[in-house]
Amino acid sequence: MDLTSLMLAAGILAAGRGPSGAPTPCDRLAAYTADRDRIAPGVDRVDMDLPAALKACEGAVARDPDSPRLNYQLSRLYGYVGQTKQAAKARDVAIAARYPIALFVQSFEVAFGKGPEADRCRGARMMVEAARAGAFAARVAVPAYRLSGEFSACHDLPDRDQMLTLLEAARPQTISHFETLLIDSLEREVRALP
Repeated sequence: MDLTSLMLAAGILAAGRGPSGAPTPCDRLAAYTADRDRIAPGVDRVDMDLPAALKACEGAVARDPDSPRLNYQLSRLYGYVGQTKQAAKARDVAIAARYPIALFVQSFEVAFGKGPEADRCRGARMMVEAARAGAFAARVAVPAYRLSGEFSACHDLPDRDQMLTLLEAARPQTISHFETLLIDSLEREVRALP
């Protein structure tokens, strides 16, 4: 089965697969700007009230422990305050639920990190999985890193047509003119490949 068929089967080429529900105080205080599945405006770290956000997200996760979105937001906050074990536990819930931004961040850390878990090609394969799960960042990053040579030693990654499919899937997820320009540029470069 090719990447397009897999993405169609998973239902991730369809626009509007976003979350439902009303924003919680956790969402309003800690939604990640790069998370396309957030349900409240994103909040940059420098603009956060970390103690209030942490309290709100701990409470939200206590009420809804299986929510990948809330767990991802909580993991982010724990990371900011240096509580790495708690951050990993909350992030693991989001990853197990295949929450797109959690999968992308994990793939990026594995591909480009410095720790013992770092492995460029394993991270690249994880990034492809994040793209299949619907992560906008991964859908754009996989072709960009393939074109830049960052993943040149890695095998079994999307070919030319599959990269175009990823970019096509990313296009309806754009939120700015500059993201559209980036996709246009990447598509031109990918189409020029042999």
